[in-house]
Amino acid sequence: MPRTPKQGRRKRLLDIQETELEKLKKFKDQRVNNANESINDNSSLGQDNQMENVILKEMIKKPQNYGESITMTNKIKNMEPKSPEADLSLDFLEMPKICRMNIITSENLNLEYTKFYRENEATSLLLLCERDITYNVGDLAKIQMFGKWIDIPRKQVAYGDEGLTYTFSGKTLPANPWPSFLNKVRRQITQATGFTFNFVLVNRYKDGYDYMGEHKDDEKDLCSGYPIASLTCGQERDFVFKHQDSRGTKATRKIDTVSIKLEHGSLLLMKQPTNSFWYHSLPQRKKATGVRVNMTFRKMEPIKCKPYNYKD
Repeated sequence: MPRTPKQGRRKRLLDIQETELEKLKKFKDQRVNNANESINDNSSLGQDNQMENVILKEMIKKPQNYGESITMTNKIKNMEPKSPEADLSLDFLEMPKICRMNIITSENLNLEYTKFYRENEATSLLLLCERDITYNVGDLAKIQMFGKWIDIPRKQVAYGDEGLTYTFSGKTLPANPWPSFLNKVRRQITQATGFTFNFVLVNRYKDGYDYMGEHKDDEKDLCSGYPIASLTCGQERDFVFKHQDSRGTKATRKIDTVSIKLEHGSLLLMKQPTNSFWYHSLPQRKKATGVRVNMTFRKMEPIKCKPYNYKD
């Protein structure tokens, strides 16, 4: 049966669409092939670039979200020895750092927030933390709550100037000597914020099951009125602020909770009087599958730091 003119036009349109779809498929296939060829050609690459290409190749094989890709850092640990010669490419830490801060306020809440590092920079920093940081174990990995000693629901370690300690939750935590890369991060944060810091507390959250309970950073050994700079690398997590007058069943006022999504490579500056009035926490998020490393840079008052007792 002969086609009508209308049927003929429809057939030609379908033929054109099929041709264009075929061209698009070939184009996409060619891009993937080119990427694979580029990744497989490691003859002129250093070990650091080969390591990054392992991640890229895995992502091409199977698309995945950021949190899932971070779990591949375990592979990196097996490839990279802990030695100065095996340092990742961290040229960005040598550059002066200037950034625009976004201001977040509420009653007695004074915060500044920015995306401090680019994605690739933050990922390099995260991989270095995963490779080179050794976290506390034993008694140093416990805190006191309601008269009982419990394991911290995350990994933790501190670095800082010689002789500094940080006492909180019934525990005195000594500062290890500054690693070179954390010293550079500290310098960049000082350049960007105008504040100097002599101590950093590093917390590692393996996934969304690790958390931090509600608390204030208002310990006596912290310099009074000084801000705390919180740098996040890895899995995005919710950071929640609750005013002291609006917590729990004994709340005396209704003040809205403030929640901030801390992105990969972000910097949050908690300025006074925030820690005098607001509790903050990192709640569990069971759908968060990736690693998060957080570094809180602080200014300790040396004469108020409790001497560390190695029998503590």
